[in-house]
Amino acid sequence: MRLVTLVCVSLVVATGPADVALAAPDASRGDAVLERFTGDWEVQVTATKPVKVFSRYFESAVLAPGGKLLRTSTSVKPDGTQDWSMMMYDAPSGGYPLWTFTSAGAFHYLAPGRWNAETRSIVWKAPPGAPVSHKTTCTFSDERTRNCQTLVKNWKGGVLLDQSYTAIRRER
Repeated sequence: MRLVTLVCVSLVVATGPADVALAAPDASRGDAVLERFTGDWEVQVTATKPVKVFSRYFESAVLAPGGKLLRTSTSVKPDGTQDWSMMMYDAPSGGYPLWTFTSAGAFHYLAPGRWNAETRSIVWKAPPGAPVSHKTTCTFSDERTRNCQTLVKNWKGGVLLDQSYTAIRRER
Protein backbone atom coordinates (compact mmCIF):
# COMPACT_ATOMS: atom_id res chain seq x y z
CA MET A 1 0.00 0.00 0.00
CA ARG A 2 2.84 2.39 0.82
CA LEU A 3 4.47 1.84 -2.61
CA VAL A 4 1.14 2.59 -4.30
CA THR A 5 0.76 5.75 -2.27
CA LEU A 6 4.33 6.92 -2.80
CA VAL A 7 4.38 6.42 -6.54
CA CYS A 8 0.86 7.75 -6.91
CA VAL A 9 1.76 10.92 -5.11
CA SER A 10 4.90 11.26 -7.14
CA LEU A 11 2.69 11.45 -10.14
CA VAL A 12 -0.46 13.14 -9.00
CA VAL A 13 0.01 16.83 -9.37
CA ALA A 14 -3.10 18.97 -9.47
CA THR A 15 -4.24 20.01 -12.94
CA GLY A 16 -4.73 23.25 -14.81
CA PRO A 17 -6.82 26.32 -14.07
CA ALA A 18 -10.30 26.67 -15.55
CA ASP A 19 -9.42 29.94 -17.26
CA VAL A 20 -6.57 28.40 -19.28
CA ALA A 21 -7.68 27.26 -22.73
CA LEU A 22 -6.55 23.88 -23.97
CA ALA A 23 -4.63 25.44 -26.84
CA ALA A 24 -0.91 24.80 -26.80
CA PRO A 25 0.93 26.90 -24.24
CA ASP A 26 3.17 29.61 -25.67
CA ALA A 27 6.36 27.71 -26.55
CA SER A 28 8.43 30.75 -25.58
CA ARG A 29 7.10 30.39 -22.02
CA GLY A 30 8.00 26.97 -20.63
CA ASP A 31 6.17 27.82 -17.42
CA ALA A 32 2.83 28.13 -19.29
CA VAL A 33 2.33 24.35 -18.95
CA LEU A 34 2.67 24.72 -15.18
CA GLU A 35 -0.42 26.95 -15.21
CA ARG A 36 -2.51 23.98 -16.39
CA PHE A 37 -1.71 22.17 -13.13
CA THR A 38 -2.80 24.94 -10.73
CA GLY A 39 -6.03 24.71 -8.77
CA ASP A 40 -7.94 22.57 -6.30
CA TRP A 41 -8.68 19.01 -7.39
CA GLU A 42 -10.47 15.86 -6.29
CA VAL A 43 -8.28 12.88 -7.15
CA GLN A 44 -9.45 9.29 -7.59
CA VAL A 45 -6.77 6.62 -7.91
CA THR A 46 -7.24 3.01 -8.96
CA ALA A 47 -4.25 0.69 -8.67
CA THR A 48 -4.25 -2.90 -9.92
CA LYS A 49 -0.68 -3.76 -8.92
CA PRO A 50 0.82 -4.52 -6.46
CA VAL A 51 -2.68 -4.84 -4.95
CA LYS A 52 -6.07 -3.56 -6.00
CA VAL A 53 -6.69 -0.26 -4.24
CA PHE A 54 -9.09 2.62 -4.73
CA SER A 55 -8.30 5.91 -3.04
CA ARG A 56 -9.76 9.41 -3.05
CA TYR A 57 -8.24 12.64 -1.72
CA PHE A 58 -7.85 16.33 -2.53
CA GLU A 59 -4.94 18.31 -3.93
CA SER A 60 -4.13 21.97 -4.13
CA ALA A 61 -1.49 23.39 -6.49
CA VAL A 62 -0.26 26.97 -6.71
CA LEU A 63 2.47 28.76 -8.58
CA ALA A 64 5.13 30.25 -6.32
CA PRO A 65 5.73 33.99 -6.69
CA GLY A 66 7.26 34.58 -10.11
CA GLY A 67 5.32 31.67 -11.66
CA LYS A 68 8.35 29.43 -12.20
CA LEU A 69 7.66 26.76 -9.55
CA LEU A 70 4.48 24.75 -8.99
CA ARG A 71 3.88 23.69 -5.37
CA THR A 72 1.34 20.95 -4.66
CA SER A 73 0.00 19.46 -1.43
CA THR A 74 -2.55 16.74 -0.77
CA SER A 75 -5.09 16.35 1.96
CA VAL A 76 -4.37 13.58 4.45
CA LYS A 77 -5.04 10.44 2.41
CA PRO A 78 -6.90 7.30 3.56
CA ASP A 79 -3.61 5.63 4.52
CA GLY A 80 -2.80 8.53 6.88
CA THR A 81 -0.08 10.11 4.74
CA GLN A 82 0.17 13.51 3.11
CA ASP A 83 2.33 14.54 0.18
CA TRP A 84 3.98 17.65 -1.22
CA SER A 85 5.52 18.10 -4.65
CA MET A 86 7.34 20.68 -6.71
CA MET A 87 7.58 20.95 -10.48
CA MET A 88 9.27 23.52 -12.69
CA TYR A 89 10.20 24.08 -16.30
CA ASP A 90 13.84 23.20 -16.94
CA ALA A 91 14.94 25.16 -20.01
CA PRO A 92 18.18 23.19 -20.65
CA SER A 93 16.29 19.87 -20.85
CA GLY A 94 13.09 21.35 -22.31
CA GLY A 95 11.08 19.36 -19.77
CA TYR A 96 9.33 19.40 -16.41
CA PRO A 97 11.18 17.66 -13.54
CA LEU A 98 9.05 16.65 -10.57
CA TRP A 99 10.06 16.16 -6.93
CA THR A 100 7.63 14.55 -4.46
CA PHE A 101 7.96 14.24 -0.68
CA THR A 102 5.71 12.15 1.55
CA SER A 103 5.01 12.35 5.25
CA ALA A 104 6.05 8.68 5.40
CA GLY A 105 9.62 9.94 4.93
CA ALA A 106 10.20 9.08 1.27
CA PHE A 107 10.98 11.34 -1.65
CA HIS A 108 10.98 10.77 -5.40
CA TYR A 109 12.45 12.53 -8.40
CA LEU A 110 11.01 12.09 -11.88
CA ALA A 111 13.22 13.05 -14.82
CA PRO A 112 11.85 15.95 -16.86
CA GLY A 113 8.49 15.17 -18.41
CA ARG A 114 7.83 16.14 -22.02
CA TRP A 115 4.81 18.20 -23.05
CA ASN A 116 3.01 17.38 -26.33
CA ALA A 117 0.69 20.23 -27.35
CA GLU A 118 -1.09 18.16 -30.01
CA THR A 119 -2.23 15.50 -27.55
CA ARG A 120 -2.40 17.88 -24.54
CA SER A 121 -0.27 15.31 -22.68
CA ILE A 122 2.83 15.22 -20.55
CA VAL A 123 4.94 12.07 -20.30
CA TRP A 124 7.51 11.24 -17.62
CA LYS A 125 9.85 8.33 -18.37
CA ALA A 126 12.72 6.83 -16.43
CA PRO A 127 16.03 7.65 -18.10
CA PRO A 128 17.99 4.86 -19.82
CA GLY A 129 19.92 2.74 -17.34
CA ALA A 130 17.52 3.39 -14.44
CA PRO A 131 17.01 0.39 -12.12
CA VAL A 132 13.26 0.48 -12.81
CA SER A 133 11.26 1.26 -15.93
CA HIS A 134 8.75 4.01 -15.32
CA LYS A 135 6.27 5.77 -17.59
CA THR A 136 3.46 8.09 -16.64
CA THR A 137 1.24 9.75 -19.21
CA CYS A 138 -1.19 12.47 -18.18
CA THR A 139 -3.67 13.86 -20.69
CA PHE A 140 -5.82 16.94 -20.19
CA SER A 141 -9.12 15.89 -21.74
CA ASP A 142 -10.59 19.31 -20.96
CA GLU A 143 -9.80 22.24 -18.70
CA ARG A 144 -11.32 20.49 -15.67
CA THR A 145 -10.07 16.91 -16.15
CA ARG A 146 -6.72 15.16 -16.25
CA ASN A 147 -6.43 11.40 -16.78
CA CYS A 148 -3.17 9.60 -16.06
CA GLN A 149 -1.74 6.12 -16.39
CA THR A 150 1.40 4.89 -14.61
CA LEU A 151 3.34 1.71 -15.18
CA VAL A 152 6.48 0.84 -13.18
CA LYS A 153 8.49 -2.33 -13.87
CA ASN A 154 11.58 -3.85 -12.28
CA TRP A 155 14.73 -4.60 -14.24
CA LYS A 156 13.34 -8.02 -15.20
CA GLY A 157 10.13 -6.51 -16.61
CA GLY A 158 7.91 -7.52 -13.68
CA VAL A 159 5.14 -5.02 -12.94
CA LEU A 160 5.66 -3.22 -9.63
CA LEU A 161 2.89 -0.66 -10.04
CA ASP A 162 0.00 -0.28 -12.46
CA GLN A 163 -2.38 2.55 -11.70
CA SER A 164 -4.62 5.13 -13.24
CA TYR A 165 -6.10 8.27 -11.79
CA THR A 166 -8.43 11.07 -12.64
CA ALA A 167 -8.20 14.56 -11.22
CA ILE A 168 -11.33 16.72 -11.47
CA ARG A 169 -11.14 20.46 -10.81
CA ARG A 170 -13.22 21.58 -7.86
CA GLU A 171 -15.37 24.65 -8.36
CA ARG A 172 -13.91 27.81 -6.91
